Order: sequence, then C-alpha cells, then structure tokens
Amino acid sequence: MVNRITGFSNVFDIDEIVSKLMKKTEQAPLDTMTRQKQTLEWQRDSYREVNSKIKELDDLINSLNLTRPSTYGAKKVTSSNESAVTATGSTNATSGSIHVTQLATQLPSSNPLVHLDLHQQTERLRLK
Repeated sequence: MVNRITGFSNVFDIDEIVSKLMKKTEQAPLDTMTRQKQTLEWQRDSYREVNSKIKELDDLINSLNLTRPSTYGAKKVTSSNESAVTATGSTNATSGSIHVTQLATQLPSSNPLVHLDLHQQTERLRLK
C-alpha cells in the first residue's frame, strides 16, 4: 500500500525524491569507504617513498664504509724525513707528536764493547 500526500503529487514527484534519498543513503557508506581507501593508498605510497629513501641512505652509508671502526679510528702519520723515520697508524694508536733531535750513531769498531765475548757474557747472565 502506497501512502500519498494529496496536494503535493502534482508539484513534487514523491517517488523520485524517495528513490534519490534511498540511493544517497545507500551510496554514503560506499563513498566513505572509497575516501578511506584513497587515504590508505596515499599513506602506502608515502611509506614506500620513505622506505625507498631509507634504502638509498643505507646504500650510500655502506658504499662509504662508514660502519667500519677503522674508518674513524685510523691515525694519520707523517714524517718530515721518510728515509730516516717511518711509522704507521692504527685504530688504537694514541695521538701525539714525536720530535727527534738527534739520530743514533754506530759505535766504532775500536770500542771495547763491540768485542765482548758473547759466550762469557751469556754464562754470566744465565737465568735460573
């Protein structure tokens, strides 16, 4: 049974108005879900972009060997006269400067210390 309001039927098409309202009511949840889906897709795309940038940064760090302790810890060593003194630096070397004021000289062969009898000295220094 169809209820009609008399007097309005010739001005308004009640069936069409009700049909449009029902369609809008039924469409509203779908529209809400469509908006939510779009928002989630934008979030997903943003997360993918961030992950891509993080991967690029990780690759760059790995290519620069920044994760190796030796990259940060190695000491630089210089010598003003490489033919006289050479040195190398390591990760556990302490920082500092060494100034050599005089080089060692060889003892002359006439020095009595050069002609020690090693056997005799070994006997004297024998450890017990």
